[in-house]
Amino acid sequence: MNKCASPKILIIIVFLVIVTGGILAWQYFGITAERTQIGTIEGSLGYPSDFIPSDMKVCAKEILTEKEYCTNEHIEDDKYTYKVGYKLEVPHGSYYVFATTQLIQDYKAYYSEFVTCGLRADCPSHQQITVEVETGDVVTNIDPQDWYRPFQQVETLSIRVLSPGEEEKWIKGENNTIRWTSSLNPDQGGSSVILMKGDGSDMVGYIAGVISTNQPIIWDAKNVWYTRSGTGGFFEIEPSTYRIRISILDRNTHKQTIVDSDFFYIITEEGEAVNRKTYRNEEYKYEVKYSLDWLYFSEGFGGFSITSPVVGGRADNQIRVMVNEREGSESNKEYIDSMIKNNTLSGFQELNRKKEITINDIKGYEIVWNLFDAETGQLEEDALMVYFEAPSGNKARFIIFSFAGKGSQYETNLQTFNQILSTFRFLE
Repeated sequence: MNKCASPKILIIIVFLVIVTGGILAWQYFGITAERTQIGTIEGSLGYPSDFIPSDMKVCAKEILTEKEYCTNEHIEDDKYTYKVGYKLEVPHGSYYVFATTQLIQDYKAYYSEFVTCGLRADCPSHQQITVEVETGDVVTNIDPQDWYRPFQQVETLSIRVLSPGEEEKWIKGENNTIRWTSSLNPDQGGSSVILMKGDGSDMVGYIAGVISTNQPIIWDAKNVWYTRSGTGGFFEIEPSTYRIRISILDRNTHKQTIVDSDFFYIITEEGEAVNRKTYRNEEYKYEVKYSLDWLYFSEGFGGFSITSPVVGGRADNQIRVMVNEREGSESNKEYIDSMIKNNTLSGFQELNRKKEITINDIKGYEIVWNLFDAETGQLEEDALMVYFEAPSGNKARFIIFSFAGKGSQYETNLQTFNQILSTFRFLE
């Protein structure tokens, strides 16, 4: 005979079904809800050398809870700056993002204002940037590459560069001595002396691929190697501003410590300032030396343009070199007078002054314009233009130099403009 289950058993069974179903539902919907609140942070990896350490890890630290989400997976793709990047899934929130490697002990390379400024020595701040992640977002270009925070801020500093000193001048091709002091025991397989650009942003080449404890290096201030081992040969550097980087892998602790020298100059045998480079134009047969301290070099209109160094987060002045080709039968003076008349009629500028000048036996005209805002009609800034007369037979009528802008560094940048003018010459 069939027996019916007692009411108590039925109640227990129903209770278990409800509870079990509730737990499963909570697990399913809770996990699903959590995953729907996920966003992604993505960016490029970078390191101050010719490789990216295989142990590099990227972490996002939630600012309020200080919980860290990390990944050591490296993604190879041409879209990343150095063809290696990362992706990191995190809950929605506000984060600081940084990279670490055992090669530099106790150091976190943040995504910071120094990164977004361009990793230049004149960038004013290493302040970390808050990365906001919303549900479903993919936040890109978050590059934790600020390895350039002054190494003196690293607690375990154990190297001090003695030579070259700040703003010291070394003559290209002459032997100079690189000196440092260190308590580390260099591992021959991972220690080197490296030449860096003056702003510390990029490596130029290797000076020595093997170093001993505090043993000075004699260098000709001329040639550097493509690789630490010397494979691929060496190449000759240009006069410029540089830094010396001492990189030591300690044999005892297996930690990498890196310290840069102050910036110094390498100059030519004639003593030419190293922070200049020569621009030569074969078509219009002229050359001029410009300052490497200025930024955004670009060519066009028979010449080039450069922008003043960033001060206080902005670049105030621009120098442009252009060509005015020879057309018509009017004289140079007639051309200048006609140009002034036509530009004045535009209503947006008026002549401040005009005078004839001679620089390096080259005749020309110096013209200063008052420029007005097109909407308000208020005086906005001055523009200085110098028209150098090209010799007969040259395709150009004038080689034109212009200096425009304003700001706190106006007088200093105007001096740079005049220095550039003093180097101008026509090719024979």
